Amino acid sequence: KGANPRYLDPKVYDKIALSTFICDLENIVLGGSKKKTFKITNVSNLPMTFNFDAKVFKLLNMVITPERVAKLMPGESVSITLAYQTKKNLKFGKNQMIIPIEIRGGPKVNLEVVANITIPEIVFGSENLDFQKVIIGQKKTIFVRFENNKEVTVDWNLSTRADITSGNDKDGNKFSLVPSSGII
Repeated sequence: KGANPRYLDPKVYDKIALSTFICDLENIVLGGSKKKTFKITNVSNLPMTFNFDAKVFKLLNMVITPERVAKLMPGESVSITLAYQTKKNLKFGKNQMIIPIEIRGGPKVNLEVVANITIPEIVFGSENLDFQKVIIGQKKTIFVRFENNKEVTVDWNLSTRADITSGNDKDGNKFSLVPSSGII
């Protein structure tokens, strides 16, 4: 016998979300963390109790406080704080994670957390540094261009081997970089 088309299995409704709300954490450096606070307002005419699915957000390396809100009265709001600590093995680029919000006696709702995982990076404007001919005992200056093509700033500083930098000029340096640090 076939199923009666007028009656659906209640489990079908478990797969349907009435709405999805997006929390965009924007750019996060791999291995870093970000925190965002947002408000949830009860727009219904009845008190509302809800909780975030803890097994899901903890598995995603997130902390949500409060995890559960009991009897949020009509017209009232509650501030929710979401903290996300990225893992070192995440893929770069846009990451989307769905956290179910379980509303007691209500429809299924999802919170979609979006984060762009990136790393700071600087590149030279050219592939190599060529001083060409340098006369012994004289100094030669060349200009180098650093570029940052990423979404986040790069805080950099000169860190070289002592056998390369110690030596020839009045300050004892074979090579020097001015400025020796910066933010791009």
